[in-house]
This record gives sequence, structure tokens and C-alpha cells, in this order.
Amino acid sequence: MSEARVASARRVRWLALVLGGIAAGCGTLGQEQRLTDLEIALRTYGAAMRWGLYDNAASYVRLRPGSEPVPPCVPRDDVRITTYQVRDTGLSDDGYEANVRATLGYMPLDASAVREVLDVQHWWYSKDAHRWFIDGGLPEAICKRLPEGRE
Repeated sequence: MSEARVASARRVRWLALVLGGIAAGCGTLGQEQRLTDLEIALRTYGAAMRWGLYDNAASYVRLRPGSEPVPPCVPRDDVRITTYQVRDTGLSDDGYEANVRATLGYMPLDASAVREVLDVQHWWYSKDAHRWFIDGGLPEAICKRLPEGRE
């Protein structure tokens, strides 16, 4: 296992302990379950990104009611995602929103160097769907934006 993966696993365990402590302090099973669901969503979204399964990753994208629409994303076929690593997570007091900062490593297929961008995401929990979503879109680094009026 690479050092980066070991460090990532440690961060996930630390995050789980911290979030578990918060949930225990709140004393609600519902909030504890939401925190567990967030951790799972972050892991599966990251895996989908790394494997290039953009349709799976896009299933985590849903605008929150009242949010500004974002232009449609058509995944680029000239880049390969090399890493997707959550750096930190900030949870709202009520446990229904989370701000996530992740590093996205990608390599344009016509280049020999990996580039990195910071992907700042706002996740929200849907009470209706009982799951977490990203309010926004897929990262700009993997998107071709369509001209206005084309979808």
C-alpha cells in the first residue's frame, strides 16, 4: 500500500472518530447514520472519479432546491484521473451539510505530467432521498462545457 493511501486511510479513520464523537455528543442515531452515510458517499464518489466512472460520480450531483444551475458537463475523454483525495471536511451544526475539500490529480493524455486541482464541494443531505448529494457539478478539470443551448 502506498504512503498516500496509508495517510488517506488514517485521515478517514481520524475523520470517523471525530465525526463519531460529534454524533455521540449530539445523542441522535439519525445524525450518526448521516455521518456514516457521508463517509461512504465520499469514498464511493472518489472511487468513481479515480476509475473514470463519471456516470456513477454524476449520480452524487444534485442541485439543492434554490441553488443556481450549473452548465452541463460532458466528461472529457482526453484526461485520466490519477488521484482523488479528501483533504478536509467541515460539517454543519445540524449535520445536514458538509463542505469538502479534495485534491484531484489528473493527467491530460497528451502530456506526461500529472496536474492537481483543489475541488471544493458543498454536500447536502436529502431527507427525501435519505442520501448525500453534491450541490454543483463535476470538477471543471474533467468537463467539456457545451455551448449555450446545447445539451
